[in-house]
Amino acid sequence: MTAGPERVITVINRHRRPLLQAPRPLQISGRISPGKRLPDSHTSLVSNFKEKPRYEEAQKLRREGGLWNTMIIVARAGALWDMAKILYPGMIARFEALKPWMGTDEEDAAIDLVYRKMPEINFSHGLLEKVAEWAVVLPLDGVYWSDWGRPQRIEETLDSTGAKSVLPRVNARRAPAVAAAAA
Repeated sequence: MTAGPERVITVINRHRRPLLQAPRPLQISGRISPGKRLPDSHTSLVSNFKEKPRYEEAQKLRREGGLWNTMIIVARAGALWDMAKILYPGMIARFEALKPWMGTDEEDAAIDLVYRKMPEINFSHGLLEKVAEWAVVLPLDGVYWSDWGRPQRIEETLDSTGAKSVLPRVNARRAPAVAAAAA
């Protein structure tokens, strides 16, 4: 894919490690391999994006200058939509079929019908890995980052920085049952 929608910027932590270490820290997030630096800019083209690579692959990417992906993305919604339209035209057609139903009494039923048979696409694997050449990366120095994909990671970050949490503590054994009950 050489021609595509406008570029998407992803912000990464230039440091090779996140603030918090996991038992196998190279597997907790994606890796971005920066490519050619853009003139008069602190950004580089992205030559490769790999979400949660295997440990050995992550080590290799790290040795080759691969950077942690923070999943902080700056993009116009239209740019992401255009990328998805190129990669998943059937899915986007289903979304676009909803337009006549939006704002009507039948909106909820139409959305339910469209989503019922909608394929699941992972944003990182299904989109970012496939459109890496349409992205640029902006490295940051002196910024610490932790993947907050689980409540325990938020607590770990706050604990490690000495910040007082205003969030209720999550019991790791109860969390799945609470999430299931809330669904």
